[in-house]
Amino acid sequence: MNFPLFQKLQERDFADIAPKNRWIDDLKKGDLKDIKENLFILIDGVYAPLGGHPRIPNPNAVLDPKTSFWMAADVDSDPKADSVIFGTKRLGIKISGFGHDGKGGKRAVIQQLIKVLNRPGFWIEASLRPAEIFVASKKVPFLTNQKDVEKIFGPVEWLGNPGWYTRKLDNKDVRGKRTEQEMVFGKPKI
Repeated sequence: MNFPLFQKLQERDFADIAPKNRWIDDLKKGDLKDIKENLFILIDGVYAPLGGHPRIPNPNAVLDPKTSFWMAADVDSDPKADSVIFGTKRLGIKISGFGHDGKGGKRAVIQQLIKVLNRPGFWIEASLRPAEIFVASKKVPFLTNQKDVEKIFGPVEWLGNPGWYTRKLDNKDVRGKRTEQEMVFGKPKI
């Protein structure tokens, strides 16, 4: 039998999981189930102008086991998460994306990414504005060697400017398409 009111009482906000102003590393599946809508709103707010995040097209995608690393924080007065970072287990933890509420959450995501990308095994492939922010911060390590980048992705077109490259994608939907100019930031286990 379905009891909607009882189910509503069982739902938790992020404040029920974590204290204010503290990042929670590696959120568990039960926690993700309770806050999947909150996290999706943060992610969609960032990626909707780009056509949406390819792996997180809806709240239920938050529960996909392929995206196995989640961290989030609440940095304002409401009980919801304001910032989220997520990734997959590949050569450590490859950050696949992030989300924020556009207020204090954006600043919190940038600050946390800078910290996380200095941990051994955490890395991200970034282009455009995120790459510019990481380079400008002078606090995020990045790969400067074409051979190291090729250990991760196979052949790349090295652009001469330390760390910048493009590569052909091999996903079935975009096979053969070239990426934007990108860099690998962080410390992948290569």
